[in-house]
Amino acid sequence: MANPAPPNASAAVTPSGYEWPSESILRVAPFVVRRMVKWHECDPAGVVYAGNFVTYASSASHMFLGHLLGGRFHEKKREIGIDFPAKGYHLVFYSSLWPDQYFDMTVSVVRIGRASFTNQIVGTSLTGEPVFVAQMTPICVVPGGPKGRQSVPIPDRLRKALQDHINPTPHPMDGGA
Repeated sequence: MANPAPPNASAAVTPSGYEWPSESILRVAPFVVRRMVKWHECDPAGVVYAGNFVTYASSASHMFLGHLLGGRFHEKKREIGIDFPAKGYHLVFYSSLWPDQYFDMTVSVVRIGRASFTNQIVGTSLTGEPVFVAQMTPICVVPGGPKGRQSVPIPDRLRKALQDHINPTPHPMDGGA
């Protein structure tokens, strides 16, 4: 189990620097990652650059998959001989994030297909206010080969683990409109 994350951003800052990692697993059921915004992730206005939300969602999704596969994501995918490129992303933004701000990302599964599945990543402030909702659809492929990457069925062990994290009531992706 990862080290617990601080309950708020001010608890992480000391005169000697940061005591907590910038990203850590907070819980595994539901799967929650806590992350701190780094200064270099922000634009000149001092808020997180929109493109970094894809990085945040991808990182949380990779940590989730690593957990389901029983180790570090990139090591485990090499062991099983399958890669997981993203087939699609969908993001809805609700509010800004600022340097040194902590936020949580809850990862769940909203769809399981033959060779792909869709994770939903809901980002919230530490007070529970929505920040963003992302859906990421990885597809299982065998890298290389005579025809390049080819999709393959989701391995049985992973399919079972994904089913254990199905979210029957996913967050709406309409931005509240």
